[in-house]
Amino acid sequence: MQLKSDLSRAQIGSRSVTEFLHSLKAKADELALIDSPMSDDNFTICVINGLGPKFRDIIAFIRSQPNTTKKHQFSDGITEGQN
Repeated sequence: MQLKSDLSRAQIGSRSVTEFLHSLKAKADELALIDSPMSDDNFTICVINGLGPKFRDIIAFIRSQPNTTKKHQFSDGITEGQN
């Protein structure tokens, strides 16, 4: 329950987008290990909410992805775009 709460309240703060995404994915992976996996849609909502309006271009990219995009796929696409 605590992991889900942490994910839903996560904010990027002063971290890079890559660090933020990796921290969210690590928490989502922990949930999966305890047989309580987070859906891709819920994970995406946590990412969008945690990024906030400062990252509207990245949010637009995430929203433009097909519904079948998995957590690691859009995370990889975002971090590749930062290089």
